[in-house]
Amino acid sequence: MGYPPEPPLAKLKSSKLDTKGRVRYLTDAEEARVRTALSQRDECIKAARVRANAWRRVRGYAEMPSLVNQPYGDHLTPMVVLTLNTGLRRRCARWSQDVLPVLGATDPVMPESLHDRAADNWRPFCAIAEGAGGTWPQRAAQAIKALTPQELDDEAGALCFLRSECFMIRPRQAGTLGRTPGKMAIVRLCALRALRGATPL
Repeated sequence: MGYPPEPPLAKLKSSKLDTKGRVRYLTDAEEARVRTALSQRDECIKAARVRANAWRRVRGYAEMPSLVNQPYGDHLTPMVVLTLNTGLRRRCARWSQDVLPVLGATDPVMPESLHDRAADNWRPFCAIAEGAGGTWPQRAAQAIKALTPQELDDEAGALCFLRSECFMIRPRQAGTLGRTPGKMAIVRLCALRALRGATPL
């Protein structure tokens, strides 16, 4: 018996490859169906483990670890959810690139309780909320109010600073005054302001 004149797969055409690299994200309805199917699958796996342990318990076999209190049945759901969330991060990055020129030119209305550095830190967040429209500016203001610590007013802050300065002046020798080193002074000032409910410098 000899060899065939040519390989049997020589005339087999290779499958077509998608070289365009177009990505299609799931719609909200499709993603909801995927998550529902994954959740049902996890419940089936947990129920199967319960039945298997009951079967083993009757026959005196060692039981397998219970999955009742576990968030997932196996590794599949975490992998799929991670993939979906990674796509969400990519979409958010693409969205930020598209709207960056608009957000850069937006001068949002800042809450009156914010000043100086705090206002600068929250300005991009307020610009995004204002660009989204609807109730988002009000919701952003509520979030800022909840997450921003209560600041002292100007008079209380100045008084706190003066008291901390007096606290840091200590007698070095009889008849002389000396200040603590700069690093220790900052540590003491931050600790004093924290005790008074102010934001550390």
